[in-house]
Amino acid sequence: MSNKKFPKSLFFIIAAIAFTGAMYVEFLDTYNMAVDYETKIDAQWNNNRNTLSQYNLKIQEVVQIPEMYKKDFIQVINNSMTGRYGEQGSQATVQWFKEHSIEIPIQLYQQIQQMIEAGRNEFKNEQKKLIDLSRGYRKATRSLWTGFLINLGGFPSDDFDWSKYEILVDGKTEQSYEQKKLEALKLNEE
Repeated sequence: MSNKKFPKSLFFIIAAIAFTGAMYVEFLDTYNMAVDYETKIDAQWNNNRNTLSQYNLKIQEVVQIPEMYKKDFIQVINNSMTGRYGEQGSQATVQWFKEHSIEIPIQLYQQIQQMIEAGRNEFKNEQKKLIDLSRGYRKATRSLWTGFLINLGGFPSDDFDWSKYEILVDGKTEQSYEQKKLEALKLNEE
């Protein structure tokens, strides 16, 4: 049996190739992670826009219902009085409205209130997703090794603007943060 030693230079060459390969794989994984973050953040931001738009449209449409109900109700009463009392029935209608107050069913307002609350909660949840994605990407770009590789890969990309992806807040909240002062809510403010 021959006892030949493995040449040290070959060992170092294999180790260098393995290390270079591992670094290349690490770089590609990090690069793909950065692409994934930017794509997901942009997609979530667009989803938030869609969620808010659908919520706004839904509320704008549904708040028309009580007025439509009232208008249709008045028309039914007018038709009923005119059919019963003839053309002078409109005078009876006016008298009837003076004697009776028309109340729009409370369920219509409760439904609108529930839709507002559900829409706000859905939008809040979508905003949380955007916050989590942004937090993860910021953490990755600022960490020592991953941040170095992300920057080496050219990320954050030139067209990625952090300020574009800030969450939406109402004016009163923004003002409270700017002034570093919070006031009690005024529920009956006109």
